[in-house]
Amino acid sequence: MKVIGIDLGTSNSCVAVYKINQIEIIDNDQGERVTPSWVSFTDDERLIGNVAKLEVSSNFERTLFQIKRLIGRTYDDPMVQADMKLWGFTLINEENKPKISIEHKGRRKILAPEEISAMILESLKTSVEDRLDETITDAVITVPAYFNNTQRNATIDAARIAGLNVLRVINEPTAAAIAYGLEKETNEEQNVLVFDLGGGTFDVTIVKIKNKEFDVKATGGDTHLGGDDFDNCMVNHFVSEFNRKNDCDMSPNKRGINRLRIACENAKKNLSVKKNATVQVDGLHSGIDFKSSITRAKFEDLNRDYFENTLKTVKDTLSSADMNKSEIDKVVLVGGSTRIPKVRELLQNLFGENKINKTVNPDEAVAYGAAALASNISKDELSELRELKISDVVPLSLGYKQSGGGMVTVVKRNTKIPTKQWNKNSTAKDNQIEARFTLEDANRFKQDDAEWKKRSEQVHKLEDLVYAVKHAVTGEMSFDVSDKDKKEIIKICKKVKTWINDNQNPKVHDSKKKMADLEKICRPIFEKIRDGSEILRIFQK
Repeated sequence: MKVIGIDLGTSNSCVAVYKINQIEIIDNDQGERVTPSWVSFTDDERLIGNVAKLEVSSNFERTLFQIKRLIGRTYDDPMVQADMKLWGFTLINEENKPKISIEHKGRRKILAPEEISAMILESLKTSVEDRLDETITDAVITVPAYFNNTQRNATIDAARIAGLNVLRVINEPTAAAIAYGLEKETNEEQNVLVFDLGGGTFDVTIVKIKNKEFDVKATGGDTHLGGDDFDNCMVNHFVSEFNRKNDCDMSPNKRGINRLRIACENAKKNLSVKKNATVQVDGLHSGIDFKSSITRAKFEDLNRDYFENTLKTVKDTLSSADMNKSEIDKVVLVGGSTRIPKVRELLQNLFGENKINKTVNPDEAVAYGAAALASNISKDELSELRELKISDVVPLSLGYKQSGGGMVTVVKRNTKIPTKQWNKNSTAKDNQIEARFTLEDANRFKQDDAEWKKRSEQVHKLEDLVYAVKHAVTGEMSFDVSDKDKKEIIKICKKVKTWINDNQNPKVHDSKKKMADLEKICRPIFEKIRDGSEILRIFQK
């Protein structure tokens, strides 16, 4: 059975698989090799990818994006609070966990970031299954190197909801280094710096590569820096311009802000190949059309601090690896934002133009490397990648909180893993006979989260079943059942749907009972008709 490699990105996602001695990027149902990480809910369907992105102008309250910036974070996180002001969808606080509230199919739904991410993962999984004509259950998934354990675990939870068993989580720049190393396989040892600047996150990783051996020396980054921030700077710039010209304040107009953001994103891409770009939105606010332009120089000035911060991270990572820039043989550019001319110029000035590698596809390299690792750890004895060896580091320091409030570091960042570390500590008071350790807020809520996810999965399964059964007797390709039986099925489907609407995240056994009630009515009806066994299979899933 194949193991797939998935790059679940903030702006775009990609999936790849190893087959017939090569790694293949799998295109989606729209023929695209990269899928925008967007989900949109219309009145009667759920859209994924570019078709979802196209909904943002008319359906901004139910079109979701940048969900990776929410996963594993708390509602009161300053970054979450800042981002939510720019989104069209509604974010709510549920026990300090950010959740999305949307209306779909006539009822209000409360969705966790993991559920939204799961929808994107499920779409990628389905694309592979359709291409290979086989069921996929196992995957290697990439995460930003600077993701903490809570964010990593939340990503794994999203994969489980999507029906995927995560065999390994690998840092995105490490996966990109694998892609580069396999493409440029050589017996000569190389020190490679991976500069990974995507839509929402930024990582720098230094890897020593020889043949199929990858030894990570150091990593650094920022989980909240990328192309989306560059877009936001442009949005703020043009909002100020519009307000100034029209003596108004369009800031509360979320529909207008979202339409402007799409225009700014397109302008940003144009500025990578042109010196000047036009931003135009008809009826932007209060029926007023907006048209303006921006030069590449102005764009670079708006984002100067962001660009300079990326270089600071590069220098800090070199220091952590105890290396200087002259020891770097190649700089591998990963992520769509590395196409920005100013970013490339800064790196060329630091390392020299001849060291900048441009052969690796910046949009696909991470998924490519993940698929290589997936093949390496799969049971495919014919794989040519079984010799792959990876040695990684701890991206963030690990430790514990003292009674006084400070953190005691036990494992320093960029320590080789696996590792064992010891630390001596004293009691907080005389004659103390017990100690209490709290390791991560995620563990405190782990049991509650697990129960919540089970409930959510079961009620969604029930809802899908209701729609499948109803469609079987009312759809275009409906089964030939009597009017009496059809009315009975429609009646029970309506009853169960009403129950779902009236019960927010019900207990698992209650959802299963409703499923049994539905099957009790439907089974005798479908058993007596030709090909009825086909619809009955859904009760066994």
